[in-house]
Amino acid sequence: MKKKVVIAVLFLTIITVLAMEVFALACNPATDTSVCGRSITVTGNGATELCETCYLCGVSDGVCPEDYSSGTTETTSEMMRMMVRIGHAGRPVFATDMPDSREVIFNTGEAACNSLGGTCTSIETKVNLEDLWGGASGIGCNTDINGNTLYVRAICNNPKRAGCQNCPDPDCIADISGLTYDPILQEKVVTHVNIISTDNPNLRSEEDSTGVYNMQSPTGNVKVVCTAQDYNKSERDIFLQRGNNIIDCKMYEAVCSSECTLPDLDGQEVCRSKCDGQHGCGFANPQTTALCEGVPAGSTIVTKRINDSYVEAVNCCEGDFETIYRPLSTIESNNIPNLLTRDYRKKMDGVPVTLRIITYTT
Repeated sequence: MKKKVVIAVLFLTIITVLAMEVFALACNPATDTSVCGRSITVTGNGATELCETCYLCGVSDGVCPEDYSSGTTETTSEMMRMMVRIGHAGRPVFATDMPDSREVIFNTGEAACNSLGGTCTSIETKVNLEDLWGGASGIGCNTDINGNTLYVRAICNNPKRAGCQNCPDPDCIADISGLTYDPILQEKVVTHVNIISTDNPNLRSEEDSTGVYNMQSPTGNVKVVCTAQDYNKSERDIFLQRGNNIIDCKMYEAVCSSECTLPDLDGQEVCRSKCDGQHGCGFANPQTTALCEGVPAGSTIVTKRINDSYVEAVNCCEGDFETIYRPLSTIESNNIPNLLTRDYRKKMDGVPVTLRIITYTT
């Protein structure tokens, strides 16, 4: 009798699974779309509904809402605009010699619009980044722009999408590449590139070593922050679109501060010996200058212990040797309940050390 019951349960389970499969096959994501209660007319509030399931921007749910239409027809002013090529003006002379530093994102405007399932209606161009977009004389949607030097973008007839501008969606990926260079010296600069958003201060991060970087990031409105040793921080607010994006970082050399500091690779102000004598900076002596090299400004370096109460130390950047009160800390184990001490062997900068962890309750 028990065996028959088990068979019946299994049979019902199989029927249920088959029914679910039939339902899934009947769903057509190309047409079964809506905004599931979220208005995409408000920037960054994108969402789409597929087969009665709501997918929102900014959520790691395996669906990029930007891939699906809301069903709303664009007006002319709202039509999707896709970058096709960044202009040649302002780029360094070595840009064209570097195969990974492409200027062309799509060969034609039609290819740009096709990448989002639409067609190109017209082309806009400009010469310099700061110029306004204008009409394109002699350039059509199917014109190959490889030999061009202008900024080019396509106006597409794509229906309104579930835009994720303000909340970059982890399922909507953009490819980013660019040059990091000194525009005055026309030299490449080793740079730390950070992609950040309002909700995530470290969306993506990469250090380039050749003056060219390639990375991926969620699409949307982000800030590209580039930092390099002895250079001012470079920041750009930009909208990352699906596919390829080309973003150069122009790095301008920093001037020594009166506190003897320059930015390090992460943009933090650190002591630099080469600033001695510049803009009011003056190190106390060669010994303290060497001790403070590359140390964050305001740091105190202890050079030796004098006794149980005092140590010799230097306040970086411009401080001299001084004696400061810093008593030794002692733990009387007999007076601390539940004292546990554990030693672990670790390596710090390649040197074996013993890490002692002490835990107790008071």
